[in-house]
Amino acid sequence: ENKRIAYKDFGTYSQESVDYPKYASSVTESVKPGECERGILCCGTGVGISIAANIICLGERVTGEGLALMVDNAWLNTELTGEKHQIRLNQIKEIEEKYRK
Repeated sequence: ENKRIAYKDFGTYSQESVDYPKYASSVTESVKPGECERGILCCGTGVGISIAANIICLGERVTGEGLALMVDNAWLNTELTGEKHQIRLNQIKEIEEKYRK
């Protein structure tokens, strides 16, 4: 389904290998202050980019196009609800702060 959603494309624009932390940083720095509401990142497997950014990450080589579109649709149309999830997000934040020092 083609929904007209405003977006900002941070690249890349080729199939060449890139330093993905640079792209992860650009997206997270856009989401963090609210310039962008959400972020979607992709790399070969989704693992490297997910380490570099706490945003939904997909693997191009391991996720088919149809599944990727379904995941993106769910991500964009689902609100985070429930205390259980907030508790877990707080735990992740504590870990990040612990190792940031």
